[in-house]
Amino acid sequence: MIFLIRRFSGPCMMTVIVAGFVLITGLTCLAATPKQPPAAPEDFPVYPVIKPNVDFWIDVFTRYSRGEGVIHDARNLSVRYGVVKLNPENTRKAARQNRKTKERPWMNTGPSW
Repeated sequence: MIFLIRRFSGPCMMTVIVAGFVLITGLTCLAATPKQPPAAPEDFPVYPVIKPNVDFWIDVFTRYSRGEGVIHDARNLSVRYGVVKLNPENTRKAARQNRKTKERPWMNTGPSW
């Protein structure tokens, strides 16, 4: 680098210094990056006691759209009573409509503990 500073003087010197800095920084970053991405850890542990619940929610979120709601038992997720159509829009009007749909008397069917 000393040789470059002596050889280039004046306005070119700043360009050479900046270019050298960029080159050194770039090489350092390349050397610091891992060659192989690290193994991805599990999102969260699925213990045997909650596996049926996790499977239920995976099924719900992969099978039904935003415009559908699943009526299920609150304590036993394997019991499904049906599917209702909901308004999928993200508006206050849609939220009111969906609330009314959820509050229908037939929604309170099922075992009461």
